Amino acid sequence: MSNEEKKLNNNDLVKAHLKLQQMRENYMQFYLRGYDEIKNALKAPTEEEKKMADQILANVQKTIDEVKQEPEDRTRSILIRKREKNRKILSSIIELKECNLTADQSCDFYNKIESIDNAKIKTDLYDIAAKKLQNALEREYTQTEDIEQLQKLRNKVDSKMLIRYNMYLGAIISRIDAKITNLKAGKLEKKPQLRLSENVMEIVKGLLDGTVNVKNARAIIKSEVKRESNVKPDADISSVTQDILSEIKKQIIESDMPIKNPSLFTTKAQKILGIGIEDSFDLALQKLLPEKQFKEAKQLGEKLAKKQVEESSVESARMKQLQEMVKTAEVGDICLRIIKLEKASYKDEYAYINFIEKVLSRGVSPKSIKLGKNKLGDRDITLENVMKKREKTDDYDDYERA
Repeated sequence: MSNEEKKLNNNDLVKAHLKLQQMRENYMQFYLRGYDEIKNALKAPTEEEKKMADQILANVQKTIDEVKQEPEDRTRSILIRKREKNRKILSSIIELKECNLTADQSCDFYNKIESIDNAKIKTDLYDIAAKKLQNALEREYTQTEDIEQLQKLRNKVDSKMLIRYNMYLGAIISRIDAKITNLKAGKLEKKPQLRLSENVMEIVKGLLDGTVNVKNARAIIKSEVKRESNVKPDADISSVTQDILSEIKKQIIESDMPIKNPSLFTTKAQKILGIGIEDSFDLALQKLLPEKQFKEAKQLGEKLAKKQVEESSVESARMKQLQEMVKTAEVGDICLRIIKLEKASYKDEYAYINFIEKVLSRGVSPKSIKLGKNKLGDRDITLENVMKKREKTDDYDDYERA
């Protein structure tokens, strides 16, 4: 520790260091939580795994039958034999726990547990069986668009199972039901993919690099609408137009090209895409924030807000919300860099913690500051998640709600 660091209160420095260390540990826990387990669980079982699971299930059934054939009296020798056979069942289940099962095998597993006489063993194993069935249904329902096949998967879970294990099976059954309903209603019929012409893709490029000519772009879109309408004569022209404009916005967001001139981009986007100031700012932010162009985003927000006031004499609540989004995104990026910093002096760590606390003292909610997504990419990690003091490491519920 340097002399300069010693000038600060040693206790404060250590507290800041420990706090930052805890935040780092929390971040990694939330970042990695469930990744290996879920990634492995959603893998389709190989033929070898299926055969191994079938053999284990057969051994479990054989042992269950042997227990049932034992006399009902409670002599010591009979109780010892039953206990040994129950241990054999548990030993087989441990092997089964490491296997990925099909939906049929998961149901077979569940039904075998139902037939076990020992209530304590059943209680211990039900959660394992329900989790296996959840994983199998999750995997198999995503792989089919066939209503009959989906219905068969749905029927594997009866009302008794659903009530008992709603925490495992409720969400996936709801998704299967919704998919069946949508398929029956024709909502999942595949729409022909909208393919934009090279001229329209040039509009996307021109908007991003600032070279697009508004008049020419409008003419190209009008021509594209006419072409699409000829291909689909029954389609509503306004609907076709919106589809094309939506696809242009999508291509802008997905393009690898950055926005060269944000102000010019929003001005031309408003005229070409027929959107307002706020929507053009929102579209720009979807490019600027992932690229960490916070300075440009703030300057753009100030300029557009001023323009909005000039046009309507008031800055809208949504514009303020978008500007606030820029601020919290920048703070989130700074916080993430602080957390990921491997080498820092105690003095620097003390300054980092002070920065975070100063931001929060302004009334910013730690839940609104996002630090990116977890490794699975299905949930945001917030500053609230990583700042929590936890005695245990299983408080994942707050993370799932974040």
